[in-house]
Amino acid sequence: METGFSIKNIAVKIASRCNINCSYCYIYNRGDHSYKDQPKFMSKEVYEELINKVQRYCFEKEITHFRVFLFGGEPLIAGKKYITEFVTAFREALEPDIKLSFAMQTNGTLLDEEWITLLRQLKVGYGISLDGDKEVNDANRVDFNNKGTYDKVLSNVTLLKEHKQPVGFLSFLNINYDPIATYEHFKRIGASTVDFLFPDANFYNLPQDLHHTEDEFDWNNTPYGDWYIKLFDKWFHDPNPKPRVRYLNYLLQIILGNEVGYDLAGTQPTELVMIESNGDIEAVDDLRVCGDGFTRSKMNIKSHTLLEAEDQKLIRLHNSSKQKLARQCIACPAREICGANYLPTRYGKKNGFNNPSVYCPDLLKIITHVRDAVITELKAAGSPLANELEPMSYEEAREMIALNLAEEHEILEYEEELESFR
Repeated sequence: METGFSIKNIAVKIASRCNINCSYCYIYNRGDHSYKDQPKFMSKEVYEELINKVQRYCFEKEITHFRVFLFGGEPLIAGKKYITEFVTAFREALEPDIKLSFAMQTNGTLLDEEWITLLRQLKVGYGISLDGDKEVNDANRVDFNNKGTYDKVLSNVTLLKEHKQPVGFLSFLNINYDPIATYEHFKRIGASTVDFLFPDANFYNLPQDLHHTEDEFDWNNTPYGDWYIKLFDKWFHDPNPKPRVRYLNYLLQIILGNEVGYDLAGTQPTELVMIESNGDIEAVDDLRVCGDGFTRSKMNIKSHTLLEAEDQKLIRLHNSSKQKLARQCIACPAREICGANYLPTRYGKKNGFNNPSVYCPDLLKIITHVRDAVITELKAAGSPLANELEPMSYEEAREMIALNLAEEHEILEYEEELESFR
């Protein structure tokens, strides 16, 4: 079956456990227990079979660039010897015919001089997970003795700066703390990039302070949008040098007409699958917030090909979710920018994935605010592009959604697919 996408990225769970215990972690602390059935580390036998299947798939699909994410848990607990052998095995098998790139997200607690040198030699890029200053970070990112991780991570960030290594951060947005103070903290510690993520949540697992249902949104309930707007106003007008804020940067690119492959915005597919430590092939594991065992697929790299994995029900939906929108999203004037946000945030027990994101009002408020700021700047600069963009307030966008929804509509051909996950 033609799926309309190709897998060009794999997240390989080389380690299924972690050395810290973040309270919000979707893998260990949000109701999914499938990690307990996984080996702690991916065996050489499994990753060698994965390499063979990636090589075959790239040949069949004529793919010349492929990205491998070293994933966990915490990937660094696999050890220096393991990661060296893993990356080397991939490169020896696939290059130069296929250009590989390697990336990794680490909690940063295990980094040292040897790791920094090794990862540079192996050409493995990486970001560090940190939620803000000591108070913000240690509210959730703690070890198994409930001790905060900030001091250890910051010490290692200082080490990275001594090595003149650009440092990018992944940070979970926390509405309990001031966005401007959090942004200023990342500036002070020399962040090159910060990706402020919305909490992993949906209608089944509601985020803090949101009380929407699958049937009704409270359009005045936008704490995450308000947080991001405060951040944007500071960041947008802040003189360079300043950190790149990934979500806001991508919104600007999309508003200006560029295509972006990003889970949280735009209409491009992410072209990603997850490989568990036992070789199971699954959809992105943020979907674990939808329920215990939700991502299990009954497919394994030893017995299935990546071509077969394309057509696995949840993998296929994840990689086509930007085109399979709920009716409210289709009615929205911001849909090309928003892209319905991230598939896990659309889930509910009543409608499955046939919903907008649980953050819909927040997202619309952010996007209309950012778009109007861009138009203002373009007009001030005398850019002809300003004439191609019409200003639209949050209230006007909501009115347009209501008007479009009031019209008669045919049943969407993919509604049954979206609702089949109820």
